[in-house]
Amino acid sequence: MARPRKKYNPQEAKLVQVCAQYGEPEEDIAGRIDMSVETMHRLYQRELKKGKREAHLSIRKTLFDRAKAGHTAELLFYCKTQLGMRETSQIEMTSPDGSMTPKGTTFDLSSFTPEQLIEMGKAAFRGE
Repeated sequence: MARPRKKYNPQEAKLVQVCAQYGEPEEDIAGRIDMSVETMHRLYQRELKKGKREAHLSIRKTLFDRAKAGHTAELLFYCKTQLGMRETSQIEMTSPDGSMTPKGTTFDLSSFTPEQLIEMGKAAFRGE
């Protein structure tokens, strides 16, 4: 013998919407009202969608308000997700002459006395 067919219930509809609004997984919501996820979708699809839309709007508003208040992480996230901005960096894969050989800078210090070298080192550490 088959189970009786579930019907739309306004109290369950409200519960489904509120649970969806707070991000509860659909399996848990269906368990609360003692029905399968498929049946819940059939009866309360509008409430599920409305609850999720209201949750998203609330989060977006909070994110937007925090970004406007100067919270850096929220501002960067908003710019990337809503304004299409991206962080990019460019890495040179070849040296200017195309050889991939690093070119170091060399200094000839042979003309300086040890005392002069010591004084130059001290001056460098002092930021002169």
